[in-house]
Amino acid sequence: MSEAQVEIQKQRTFKNMSIRFSIRMSCVLAPFDTAELIDLLMRAGYTRIAPQTPMGRQPGIRFTFTGSIARKGEIIIDVNDERGVLGATSPLPALTIQGLNELLQIVKTNLKADPESMAAFYELIGHVEVETQLNPLEKIGQVFEKSKAIEEFSKILGEDVSLFSLRLAPKGEIPNQTEWFDITIEPHLIQTTSTYSIAAVYRSRDKSKVQKFTEEFLSRITEILNVIEAS
Repeated sequence: MSEAQVEIQKQRTFKNMSIRFSIRMSCVLAPFDTAELIDLLMRAGYTRIAPQTPMGRQPGIRFTFTGSIARKGEIIIDVNDERGVLGATSPLPALTIQGLNELLQIVKTNLKADPESMAAFYELIGHVEVETQLNPLEKIGQVFEKSKAIEEFSKILGEDVSLFSLRLAPKGEIPNQTEWFDITIEPHLIQTTSTYSIAAVYRSRDKSKVQKFTEEFLSRITEILNVIEAS
């Protein structure tokens, strides 16, 4: 890699990043009352952002909720009672990991439930925009510009064509399964010639794999962009 390429890579700017780390439990309903969880989060320093629990709730009637329920700093906690999902979102991987692990500990310690013992899978959903000194529209198009298929597509359509998006997934695997990842890299629809828009999903039964990918999210994306921009 030339010194000029290295310098260009150093000048990339990562912005508008959102990282969500969640657990999906293998149960019909979350094994706790969300109203109780919100109260516990507030005691742990979170601010409630969920709607208030309906007044006059009858004994034995469970309060269920789907969406964001609490915030502390840049960490937002969400639940989906009907799907058995707990999640944490923030602009930084380390904060997201911290948020989910704190959430799981609060549930385990106070609500007599251990979500991790019931885990069907863990999942990262990430998005980031990357400003670059190069042209994403050109660089993504160059990845397969010498492909015979691109040449044939151009003949069929009567004009030169190229890739607009690059999407990476496990070879030969079906998306509707526990072990899966999906990384999409394409030019930003507005800042097409200066910014990449990148979305990623990484899912596994193994929490350590998903947590490691979350920790390395920026470095993995950086390495992929290095390959694209070296083409």
